[in-house]
Amino acid sequence: MPHPHDYGYKDLFSHPQILKELLTSCVSEPWVADLDFSRACRVEKSFITGAKKKLESDLIWRIPLTSGVEVYLYILLEFQSTVDR
Repeated sequence: MPHPHDYGYKDLFSHPQILKELLTSCVSEPWVADLDFSRACRVEKSFITGAKKKLESDLIWRIPLTSGVEVYLYILLEFQSTVDR
């Protein structure tokens, strides 16, 4: 059952600018400066694992690099109030 705060987090991190603030303040790696947040887009959030198990994610973002390199970074944000067992 979703925790009431889950909806707020999902809404908050559905905005590219908020995601940018999260990454630039929490990840101190040089590649973060090369992320092109103007072309960031959310990705389908349900998928099937190799073990044929269906998973649902809260938010997945695809963010290309500004350097022109055709590499994409997928950022998975999973909000939960309990530990998976």
